[in-house]
Amino acid sequence: MALVRYRDVHYARRLIGRAAANLRLVSGALGARYLRIDPYRDFGGVADGDCERFVAGRQPAGFVRMNLAPYHLVLDEVAGRTLVEAGCNEGYGAALLARRAAQVHAFDLSSEAIAAARARYPLPNLAFAVHDVATPFPLPDASADLVFSSETIEHLREGRGFIAAAAKVLKPDGRLVIKTPNDAYNRLENRLNPYHTNSYDEARLHAELAEAFHEVAIEGITYQTDLVSAPEDRPEPAPPEARDYRFGDPIEIDRVLVTRMVVTPRRVPPGAGEVPEYLFARASRPRGRA
Repeated sequence: MALVRYRDVHYARRLIGRAAANLRLVSGALGARYLRIDPYRDFGGVADGDCERFVAGRQPAGFVRMNLAPYHLVLDEVAGRTLVEAGCNEGYGAALLARRAAQVHAFDLSSEAIAAARARYPLPNLAFAVHDVATPFPLPDASADLVFSSETIEHLREGRGFIAAAAKVLKPDGRLVIKTPNDAYNRLENRLNPYHTNSYDEARLHAELAEAFHEVAIEGITYQTDLVSAPEDRPEPAPPEARDYRFGDPIEIDRVLVTRMVVTPRRVPPGAGEVPEYLFARASRPRGRA
């Protein structure tokens, strides 16, 4: 257009040069990678397998907030109650629950995770312990109001031992809440993931919970991932007229285009005709209790 309409050869050459540079970027290794963005890797620096256990400071805070989202579905019902978290990792979820609960007992098989949790959350109503949650909990029978477990049961050799342990520690009107990847949605990923040794679809999870509980209800959770771009100003610490400058030095222009990963969790009710990414199960009234 510049050459035809304005006879501006120099401008046309600049446009062609810029287009060629962009083409080289897109067709090169860098362009090939970022045309196929892996949000967890490219935005969080999370290597394969690192999402299976959060380590403080390694993943962005947003990933921890995303992992905490399901905890907020039970916060309104834990005030003044005694809770167990099975598979607490480094304790961020247990600490959130302890803001409302009277007492939280949090268990994890990793001694490193428990040590980090104890150091970070020295709360009077929060107790951490190394324990295999597939075996009976080190607590009195019928002493807890709620057992919460997020993305743990799929890591166990089998889930019935954990479900039985939860039923045993719960009071007659107690409740077990489980979040786990939905095998009907993630079947290939689960088979390729060496950490997911015990995957569940809705039918299997319901059947195993019903063996130990009178009431079982399962809904879904899905996460919508978007890449959102917006301009952002990064102001210099001093105004331009106050900064030392030597003619010929590069000048930074501070307005940049920032791309962020934004994740929105959404509940999927039963019978919605949608296969959710995760199952969110509630089981009430352990069998054998009045």
